[in-house]
Amino acid sequence: MPLSRKYTLPFQSRWIQDHSPLKIIEKSRQIGLTSSTALSAILRLAPRGARLDVFVSSRDEMQAQLFIEDALGWARVLNIAANARGAMLLDRAANTSAYVLELSNGRRLYSVSSNPNALAGKRGHVILDEFALHDNQGLLYRVAKPLTTWGGQLEIISTHRGANTVFNNIIRKITTDGNPMGWSHHKVTLQDAVNEGLAECINFKTGRSETREQFITRTRAECLDEEQWL
Repeated sequence: MPLSRKYTLPFQSRWIQDHSPLKIIEKSRQIGLTSSTALSAILRLAPRGARLDVFVSSRDEMQAQLFIEDALGWARVLNIAANARGAMLLDRAANTSAYVLELSNGRRLYSVSSNPNALAGKRGHVILDEFALHDNQGLLYRVAKPLTTWGGQLEIISTHRGANTVFNNIIRKITTDGNPMGWSHHKVTLQDAVNEGLAECINFKTGRSETREQFITRTRAECLDEEQWL
């Protein structure tokens, strides 16, 4: 059994186990995808022969720090030696920096905020987290994609944020235009996540004992309107 299945729900494990060069997921909020992606990053970096670093672009500085915290937590769970190096300067001229987690084999996880210039000139695997929330998605993609030329993987994770985003345009090309770019496409609604055990995981963390139906009913009732629920 792959190690990731021991710690993740089925939809999270399917995402981690997908090693396609391009993969994208449209997801509901707060279903644990960012945390499981941090696990994926650690599993990718940890092997002795790992060749590439991992670069994560988050929507803001706080999210960049949280990704490193999640990854460090997984390293501890898996008994993998890792050292949080704090903020490191990537490019003095462009004044870009990243939060860095370094493993004992020398491979690094770089977590940067939304500035696309932070990725310029690098090489490795790339994760664009909450892509639809980035200010300049087109530039971010154009800068990020060349990092994967030498065998890296590009993965995009996001909820939707309107119809006029680059993220939604990519999804439309996949679903209605025959997927010309060749994405491996995942989609997880809140109901999908609940059907695969999300409510039970939340119960474990919160001490509640809601059924799946009760969780869905309460979550929907707490929304301001149908638009927020959707």
